Amino acid sequence: MSVGKKTDNEIMNELTKLRQRVAELEKSEAECKKLKKTLLQSEKRFKDITKNASEWIWELDLAGKYTYASPAVKAILGYKPEEVLKIHIYDLFHPEDRKNLKKKVFRM
Repeated sequence: MSVGKKTDNEIMNELTKLRQRVAELEKSEAECKKLKKTLLQSEKRFKDITKNASEWIWELDLAGKYTYASPAVKAILGYKPEEVLKIHIYDLFHPEDRKNLKKKVFRM
């Protein structure tokens, strides 16, 4: 046997390892698809609830920017949800109240 050539046994071992890895990847892909389906169902439930709620439901990022505003914001504040996503939470408060509000919010 010359250097660089593999024996039948070595090739079979590599093939077995490759088959095991393929099986692991297929299992992982199936789990990922299942999780994605569950997430999409959860997102749909959330959207259905917030779309029909009479209360304004909102979400902020760590910087205080709105990342979600339910349709009820139109009836409550007069803004369309997409308009709220362009502003900061402090923009909805009177300038005199902002400084005090910032102190309280960041103390939490």
